[in-house]
Amino acid sequence: MFISYFFLQIKKLGQLGLMGINVSEEYGGPALDSLALSIAVEEIARGCGGTGTIVSVHNTLYANVLDQLGTKEQKDKFLVGFTDGTHVGCFGISEAGAGSDVGAMLTTAKLDGDEWVLNGTKAWVTSGYEAKAAVVFATVDKSKKHKGITAFLVSIPSPGFSLGKKEDKMGIRASSTCNLILEDVRVPREHVLGEHPSNLRAIQIPSVVTDGARIGISSQALGIAQAALDCAVDYASKRIAFGGPIIKLQSVQQRLADMALRLEAARLLTWRAAVIRDTGERSTKYSSMAKLASSEAATFVAHNCVQILGGMGYVTDMPAERHYRDARITEIYAGVTDVQKLVIAENVAKEYGISTSPVDEDPSLLQYCLLVKKWRLFPVEAPHCSCSVMVRNMEVWNTDHIQIMFGLCNCCTRACDITAWNTAAHSTALKTVFHNGCNPCPVRTTKGPVVSSKQYLVVPQTLPTHMSVAGTH
Repeated sequence: MFISYFFLQIKKLGQLGLMGINVSEEYGGPALDSLALSIAVEEIARGCGGTGTIVSVHNTLYANVLDQLGTKEQKDKFLVGFTDGTHVGCFGISEAGAGSDVGAMLTTAKLDGDEWVLNGTKAWVTSGYEAKAAVVFATVDKSKKHKGITAFLVSIPSPGFSLGKKEDKMGIRASSTCNLILEDVRVPREHVLGEHPSNLRAIQIPSVVTDGARIGISSQALGIAQAALDCAVDYASKRIAFGGPIIKLQSVQQRLADMALRLEAARLLTWRAAVIRDTGERSTKYSSMAKLASSEAATFVAHNCVQILGGMGYVTDMPAERHYRDARITEIYAGVTDVQKLVIAENVAKEYGISTSPVDEDPSLLQYCLLVKKWRLFPVEAPHCSCSVMVRNMEVWNTDHIQIMFGLCNCCTRACDITAWNTAAHSTALKTVFHNGCNPCPVRTTKGPVVSSKQYLVVPQTLPTHMSVAGTH
């Protein structure tokens, strides 16, 4: 009965264009903007928080990802039929031991001929039981951590693919949540999503996936909060105490004022994040602000709704307790509240030219240079950052020393990879060392020079008299 009802509702949502709101018309979507998606998800969640989850996740973490990163062949197979309500997709990135710490991911992908073989378990997957396809993240090189991760398109069912039990959740119970279990699941090479993982570079998860998902969850939280406010006002206007409706009591009015204020402020933050995202700029700070404000507003408004209803807010006769249960998840998935604060602080500091990175160099490599090889490190000036670490032309006369460049990009505050190579026997002019942390940088590069630069010319402790390094005399 649940499955039939589920697909009946999804089909109706698809017919209204709500299962591919941002998707191009070529693949069945109305090609609307992020603000339209936000408003739609809010209104759906206002009626049912669980349905809001389904619509938000399907749009932001499946359909939009395919539309923005997929090839034509991938879209023809995995997007057609997923925007009209015929099918629903799911998204698997979290694991039991890898939630906020994506780099700890254990699901692996190994290339075997023309196929990738996936093994691992994905947790907390929305609509896993109903999905006909999944975007699954796996690591192709654990030593690379998050940089060794890429995404694969997995058809459901597939040999070796199975589902865990449905989670018995506190809230959003209209949506199913389960584990995806992959045991030697074979995925064709052409089903790698985004940048091919042969170079061990992850797709642009932050801009395409995370930022959009947080706007979606923010919108869901707004809908839940609005429903809770509606419930509280309706009850307060009808409940008679002390000779009149309790909405005339100042204590109740103060609660309603605080509820409405937080809700409206969170809504404006969410809409701002959506608009900024549509301009093509990186919306990370604003998406996290919206997620933080909206989720906390949802919990606050739902809590006060229960308080205004009193005992009636604690029983299932009224929707207040459901709003309270539904609201709680919004502070957890798509990045917990604590993570949102870290993201916001990092981006605020970056705007002031300050790095919040706890380590802006690779201590193990530098210790190796200093302690094991007894090499000296000479700082190298970087004149500017265009999401590549630029160094001035230098004449290098040593035949066997190593160049090590390490910097922190001012645009996105991500540390560059350590880049080491042996120089040629003859003089070498260094020109551009690309910023391996995010190339190309998703942020505009007009904010100034490298914030914190640890760029070194590493040479043996004692140079032969006939050798020298330009600029280090």
